[in-house]
Amino acid sequence: MKKLVVRGTWQEMGRQVGEKQRNISRSVFDRLVISKKIRRLLEEQRAYVKKIAPNQSAWIQGFAEGSGYALEKIEALISWEYDVLGTDKCTTILGEDERGWFAAHNEDDDPFWIGKLYELTLYPKQGLSFRGIQYAGSLPGAGISMNEKGLVVSMDNISLRTSRPCLGLPMTVAGCAFLACQDWKAVMKTYRSMRVNMGMHFSIVLDSHKAASVEISPLGKTVSLMKPGFAHANHALRPHPQALRGSHSSKERQKNAEHLMALDQATVLKLLRTPVDKGGVFSNGADSVTLASVIARPSDKSFRVWD
Repeated sequence: MKKLVVRGTWQEMGRQVGEKQRNISRSVFDRLVISKKIRRLLEEQRAYVKKIAPNQSAWIQGFAEGSGYALEKIEALISWEYDVLGTDKCTTILGEDERGWFAAHNEDDDPFWIGKLYELTLYPKQGLSFRGIQYAGSLPGAGISMNEKGLVVSMDNISLRTSRPCLGLPMTVAGCAFLACQDWKAVMKTYRSMRVNMGMHFSIVLDSHKAASVEISPLGKTVSLMKPGFAHANHALRPHPQALRGSHSSKERQKNAEHLMALDQATVLKLLRTPVDKGGVFSNGADSVTLASVIARPSDKSFRVWD
């Protein structure tokens, strides 16, 4: 996986990434189709993100300046990726061994994204630095990331029978909001104030004794502490008639993850890299492939990527 390191204000960092990803992003924006409904929402969504998440709004502006692509295409990709390019399928597991707790994540998506993911490290002039997965053309904070305090944020989308698209924070913007948190109190404050535009689940791990399962959607939100052995595979945890339990792939990945006999790194990594039909959670289908596997450890702030 390609690596990028950027420094500066959020707008400066967005501009740097836009310049470096100008060519590889062309195929992303050429493929993107903006519906009439999304076009009608763009101006209101732009104002909302600018008010609630000014740093990420500045990044989007900087990326447009650096890449030369239309601002509305970047905004549509970030705000409504799952409406304009399809839905991903990911798996997150909370593991444990003698070194402490760790988050393990498979980032799955359409084969189109092969070769278009980056391991991005950001050093903003103000606020916490963090490293994580970034899709070409989009914001940092996708998939799984870890900030300088060792707080790990892993995210999965949840399918809902709701009218889409709608207004609210996109998943990567919400992820960046959690990554800006220095402690558990800040995580809970961010959770309580958050309004999002789709179904999303966050596995948040602060250290080797505190982790939370956070589900947020336009239908409501719920949070609960989780222990090693917890697994999430795009399924809704909060009972609601409009929340889908997940596809066949989601159910198989969930079942395989929950049947782990051990939670050490070697066992969990083997599960991440083993195909679903062989008892693992690795996707290699025609419409979804595992683009990267990541293990992030809060205790020593290690962040390892297998692609």
